[in-house]
Amino acid sequence: TLAIAGTLVAAGSGLAVWLANRTVRPLQELTNTMARVAAGELEAKARVVSHDEVGILAAGFNNMAERIRQLRRSDLGKLLVAQQTTEAAIDSLYDPVIVTDAQGGVTKLNPAAEEIFGSEAKNIGKHVQEITHDSRIAMAVSETLSSQQPVAGEGSASVLPIVVGGTEHAFRLRTTPMRDEEGRLLGAVTLLEDITHLREIDRLKSEFIATASHELRTPLTSVQMSVLLLLEGAAGTLSPKQHEVLDACREDCTRLEGLMRDLLDLSK
Repeated sequence: TLAIAGTLVAAGSGLAVWLANRTVRPLQELTNTMARVAAGELEAKARVVSHDEVGILAAGFNNMAERIRQLRRSDLGKLLVAQQTTEAAIDSLYDPVIVTDAQGGVTKLNPAAEEIFGSEAKNIGKHVQEITHDSRIAMAVSETLSSQQPVAGEGSASVLPIVVGGTEHAFRLRTTPMRDEEGRLLGAVTLLEDITHLREIDRLKSEFIATASHELRTPLTSVQMSVLLLLEGAAGTLSPKQHEVLDACREDCTRLEGLMRDLLDLSK
Protein backbone atom coordinates (compact mmCIF):
# COMPACT_ATOMS: atom_id res chain seq x y z
CA THR A 1 0.00 0.00 0.00
CA LEU A 2 2.79 2.40 0.89
CA ALA A 3 4.63 1.56 -2.32
CA ILE A 4 1.52 2.14 -4.39
CA ALA A 5 0.79 5.38 -2.53
CA GLY A 6 4.36 6.59 -3.04
CA THR A 7 4.20 5.72 -6.72
CA LEU A 8 0.93 7.61 -7.11
CA VAL A 9 2.34 10.65 -5.25
CA ALA A 10 5.45 10.66 -7.44
CA ALA A 11 3.39 10.25 -10.59
CA GLY A 12 1.03 13.04 -9.47
CA SER A 13 3.92 15.35 -8.69
CA GLY A 14 5.53 14.65 -12.03
CA LEU A 15 2.23 15.23 -13.80
CA ALA A 16 1.73 18.48 -11.90
CA VAL A 17 5.23 19.68 -12.81
CA TRP A 18 4.69 18.72 -16.47
CA LEU A 19 1.35 20.50 -16.61
CA ALA A 20 2.81 23.57 -14.89
CA ASN A 21 5.75 23.72 -17.31
CA ARG A 22 3.42 23.21 -20.25
CA THR A 23 1.37 26.21 -19.10
CA VAL A 24 4.06 28.47 -17.61
CA ARG A 25 6.83 28.08 -20.21
CA PRO A 26 4.78 29.53 -23.13
CA LEU A 27 3.72 32.38 -20.88
CA GLN A 28 7.34 33.05 -19.97
CA GLU A 29 8.36 32.98 -23.62
CA LEU A 30 5.48 35.33 -24.48
CA THR A 31 6.55 37.67 -21.66
CA ASN A 32 10.16 37.70 -22.89
CA THR A 33 9.02 38.39 -26.45
CA MET A 34 6.85 41.27 -25.24
CA ALA A 35 9.87 42.74 -23.43
CA ARG A 36 12.00 42.47 -26.59
CA VAL A 37 9.32 44.23 -28.68
CA ALA A 38 8.95 46.93 -26.04
CA ALA A 39 12.73 47.45 -26.21
CA GLY A 40 12.46 48.14 -29.95
CA GLU A 41 13.15 44.66 -31.41
CA LEU A 42 10.05 44.63 -33.59
CA GLU A 43 11.10 41.50 -35.50
CA ALA A 44 10.71 39.33 -32.39
CA LYS A 45 7.92 36.71 -32.57
CA ALA A 46 6.26 34.56 -29.93
CA ARG A 47 6.43 30.78 -30.51
CA VAL A 48 3.00 29.19 -30.89
CA VAL A 49 3.18 25.60 -29.58
CA SER A 50 -0.48 24.89 -28.91
CA HIS A 51 -3.99 25.84 -29.87
CA ASP A 52 -5.29 26.49 -26.38
CA GLU A 53 -5.82 29.87 -24.76
CA VAL A 54 -2.05 30.50 -24.45
CA GLY A 55 -1.52 29.63 -28.12
CA ILE A 56 -4.34 31.92 -29.16
CA LEU A 57 -2.81 34.69 -27.04
CA ALA A 58 0.62 34.17 -28.65
CA ALA A 59 -0.88 34.20 -32.15
CA GLY A 60 -2.77 37.42 -31.36
CA PHE A 61 0.40 38.99 -30.05
CA ASN A 62 2.28 38.06 -33.24
CA ASN A 63 -0.48 39.63 -35.35
CA MET A 64 -0.28 42.82 -33.31
CA ALA A 65 3.52 42.93 -33.65
CA GLU A 66 3.22 42.45 -37.42
CA ARG A 67 0.82 45.39 -37.66
CA ILE A 68 3.26 47.50 -35.66
CA ARG A 69 6.08 46.49 -38.01
CA GLN A 70 4.02 47.43 -41.06
CA LEU A 71 3.09 50.76 -39.52
CA ARG A 72 6.71 51.41 -38.59
CA ARG A 73 7.90 50.61 -42.11
CA SER A 74 5.22 52.87 -43.57
CA ASP A 75 6.08 55.80 -41.28
CA LEU A 76 9.80 55.24 -41.81
CA GLY A 77 9.29 55.31 -45.56
CA LYS A 78 7.39 58.57 -45.34
CA LEU A 79 10.09 60.07 -43.13
CA LEU A 80 12.82 58.96 -45.53
CA VAL A 81 10.98 60.47 -48.50
CA ALA A 82 10.42 63.72 -46.60
CA GLN A 83 14.05 63.82 -45.52
CA GLN A 84 15.33 63.14 -49.03
CA THR A 85 13.01 65.81 -50.47
CA THR A 86 14.19 68.36 -47.91
CA GLU A 87 17.86 67.58 -48.49
CA ALA A 88 17.40 67.74 -52.27
CA ALA A 89 15.70 71.13 -51.96
CA ILE A 90 18.51 72.48 -49.77
CA ASP A 91 21.22 71.06 -52.04
CA SER A 92 19.62 72.62 -55.12
CA LEU A 93 19.82 76.15 -53.70
CA TYR A 94 22.36 78.42 -55.37
CA ASP A 95 23.10 80.27 -52.12
CA PRO A 96 25.06 78.67 -49.24
CA VAL A 97 22.89 77.11 -46.50
CA ILE A 98 24.04 76.06 -43.02
CA VAL A 99 21.71 73.94 -40.86
CA THR A 100 22.50 73.73 -37.14
CA ASP A 101 20.94 71.98 -34.18
CA ALA A 102 19.59 73.64 -31.04
CA GLN A 103 23.14 73.91 -29.60
CA GLY A 104 24.64 75.50 -32.71
CA GLY A 105 26.28 72.33 -34.03
CA VAL A 106 26.37 71.90 -37.81
CA THR A 107 24.03 69.19 -39.14
CA LYS A 108 23.87 70.07 -42.84
CA LEU A 109 25.83 72.00 -45.47
CA ASN A 110 24.63 72.29 -49.04
CA PRO A 111 27.16 72.16 -51.94
CA ALA A 112 27.33 75.97 -52.16
CA ALA A 113 28.28 76.14 -48.46
CA GLU A 114 30.83 73.34 -48.89
CA GLU A 115 32.69 75.49 -51.43
CA ILE A 116 33.23 78.08 -48.69
CA PHE A 117 33.51 76.14 -45.42
CA GLY A 118 34.71 72.70 -46.55
CA SER A 119 33.03 69.32 -46.95
CA GLU A 120 29.96 68.44 -44.95
CA ALA A 121 31.49 65.18 -43.66
CA LYS A 122 34.36 67.04 -41.96
CA ASN A 123 32.16 69.73 -40.41
CA ILE A 124 29.21 67.70 -39.09
CA GLY A 125 28.93 68.14 -35.32
CA LYS A 126 31.27 71.14 -35.14
CA HIS A 127 30.02 74.45 -33.78
CA VAL A 128 29.12 77.00 -36.43
CA GLN A 129 31.72 79.43 -35.06
CA GLU A 130 34.42 76.81 -35.61
CA ILE A 131 33.72 76.31 -39.32
CA THR A 132 32.74 79.85 -40.38
CA HIS A 133 35.45 81.78 -38.53
CA ASP A 134 33.07 84.75 -38.58
CA SER A 135 31.60 86.05 -35.34
CA ARG A 136 28.64 87.66 -37.12
CA ILE A 137 27.36 84.33 -38.42
CA ALA A 138 27.79 82.68 -35.01
CA MET A 139 26.08 85.61 -33.27
CA ALA A 140 23.14 85.48 -35.70
CA VAL A 141 22.69 81.74 -35.05
CA SER A 142 22.98 82.25 -31.29
CA GLU A 143 20.46 85.11 -31.35
CA THR A 144 18.01 83.06 -33.41
CA LEU A 145 18.28 80.06 -31.07
CA SER A 146 17.86 82.20 -27.94
CA SER A 147 15.01 84.40 -29.22
CA GLN A 148 13.50 81.77 -31.56
CA GLN A 149 12.87 84.59 -34.02
CA PRO A 150 14.31 85.16 -37.52
CA VAL A 151 17.38 87.36 -37.79
CA ALA A 152 17.84 89.24 -41.08
CA GLY A 153 20.46 91.94 -41.34
CA GLU A 154 19.81 95.02 -43.45
CA GLY A 155 22.13 97.72 -44.69
CA SER A 156 25.78 97.68 -45.64
CA ALA A 157 26.85 96.69 -42.11
CA SER A 158 25.12 93.31 -42.49
CA VAL A 159 26.94 92.41 -45.72
CA LEU A 160 29.63 89.75 -45.24
CA PRO A 161 32.64 89.79 -47.59
CA ILE A 162 33.67 86.15 -48.19
CA VAL A 163 36.24 84.85 -50.67
CA VAL A 164 34.87 82.12 -52.97
CA GLY A 165 37.14 80.58 -55.56
CA GLY A 166 39.67 83.35 -55.19
CA THR A 167 37.07 86.09 -55.74
CA GLU A 168 35.48 88.16 -53.00
CA HIS A 169 31.71 87.89 -52.87
CA ALA A 170 29.20 89.85 -50.82
CA PHE A 171 26.62 87.89 -48.81
CA ARG A 172 23.56 89.01 -46.87
CA LEU A 173 22.98 86.97 -43.71
CA ARG A 174 19.54 85.53 -42.88
CA THR A 175 18.88 83.06 -40.05
CA THR A 176 15.55 81.34 -39.26
CA PRO A 177 14.65 78.97 -36.38
CA MET A 178 13.40 75.42 -37.08
CA ARG A 179 10.55 73.96 -35.02
CA ASP A 180 8.68 70.66 -35.02
CA GLU A 181 4.90 70.26 -35.22
CA GLU A 182 4.59 70.93 -31.48
CA GLY A 183 6.61 74.14 -31.67
CA ARG A 184 9.74 72.77 -30.01
CA LEU A 185 13.03 74.28 -31.21
CA LEU A 186 15.04 71.91 -33.42
CA GLY A 187 17.76 74.25 -34.64
CA ALA A 188 18.34 77.04 -37.13
CA VAL A 189 18.79 77.49 -40.87
CA THR A 190 21.28 80.12 -42.01
CA LEU A 191 21.10 81.40 -45.58
CA LEU A 192 23.93 83.44 -47.07
CA GLU A 193 22.32 85.34 -49.94
CA ASP A 194 24.86 86.18 -52.61
CA ILE A 195 24.27 89.84 -53.49
CA THR A 196 27.54 90.41 -55.31
CA HIS A 197 25.78 91.11 -58.62
CA LEU A 198 23.27 93.38 -56.89
CA ARG A 199 26.07 95.44 -55.34
CA GLU A 200 27.76 95.68 -58.73
CA ILE A 201 24.52 96.85 -60.31
CA ASP A 202 24.09 99.38 -57.51
CA ARG A 203 27.64 100.63 -58.05
CA LEU A 204 27.08 101.02 -61.79
CA LYS A 205 23.80 102.82 -61.12
CA SER A 206 25.45 105.24 -58.73
CA GLU A 207 28.31 105.90 -61.15
CA PHE A 208 25.85 106.49 -63.98
CA ILE A 209 23.78 108.92 -61.93
CA ALA A 210 26.88 110.81 -60.79
CA THR A 211 28.36 110.94 -64.31
CA ALA A 212 25.10 111.89 -65.99
CA SER A 213 24.40 114.60 -63.42
CA HIS A 214 27.87 116.03 -63.76
CA GLU A 215 27.88 115.95 -67.56
CA LEU A 216 24.41 117.51 -67.80
CA ARG A 217 25.29 120.41 -65.50
CA THR A 218 27.74 121.93 -68.00
CA PRO A 219 25.33 122.34 -70.95
CA LEU A 220 22.53 123.29 -68.57
CA THR A 221 24.64 126.11 -67.13
CA SER A 222 25.40 127.29 -70.65
CA VAL A 223 21.71 127.32 -71.55
CA GLN A 224 20.85 129.24 -68.36
CA MET A 225 23.47 131.89 -69.08
CA SER A 226 22.27 132.25 -72.69
CA VAL A 227 18.66 132.68 -71.57
CA LEU A 228 19.66 135.30 -68.98
CA LEU A 229 21.68 137.22 -71.58
CA LEU A 230 18.72 137.20 -73.96
CA LEU A 231 16.37 138.37 -71.22
CA GLU A 232 18.76 141.21 -70.38
CA GLY A 233 18.69 142.38 -74.03
CA ALA A 234 22.21 141.38 -74.97
CA ALA A 235 20.96 140.28 -78.42
CA GLY A 236 18.55 143.15 -78.91
CA THR A 237 15.14 144.18 -77.72
CA LEU A 238 12.68 141.33 -77.20
CA SER A 239 9.04 141.34 -78.02
CA PRO A 240 6.57 140.46 -75.25
CA LYS A 241 6.02 137.03 -76.82
CA GLN A 242 9.77 136.34 -77.00
CA HIS A 243 10.18 137.48 -73.38
CA GLU A 244 7.40 135.12 -72.33
CA VAL A 245 9.04 132.16 -74.09
CA LEU A 246 12.43 132.92 -72.53
CA ASP A 247 10.87 133.23 -69.07
CA ALA A 248 9.40 129.74 -69.54
CA CYS A 249 12.84 128.47 -70.62
CA ARG A 250 14.44 130.01 -67.54
CA GLU A 251 11.90 128.31 -65.22
CA ASP A 252 12.51 124.94 -66.88
CA CYS A 253 16.26 125.41 -66.55
CA THR A 254 15.84 126.18 -62.86
CA ARG A 255 13.75 123.00 -62.45
CA LEU A 256 16.37 120.94 -64.28
CA GLU A 257 19.10 122.41 -62.09
CA GLY A 258 17.19 121.28 -59.01
CA LEU A 259 16.84 117.78 -60.46
CA MET A 260 20.57 117.62 -61.19
CA ARG A 261 21.33 118.70 -57.63
CA ASP A 262 19.01 116.01 -56.25
CA LEU A 263 20.65 113.34 -58.41
CA LEU A 264 24.09 114.36 -57.20
CA ASP A 265 22.90 114.18 -53.59
CA LEU A 266 21.37 110.74 -54.29
CA SER A 267 24.63 109.43 -55.77
CA LYS A 268 26.51 110.66 -52.70
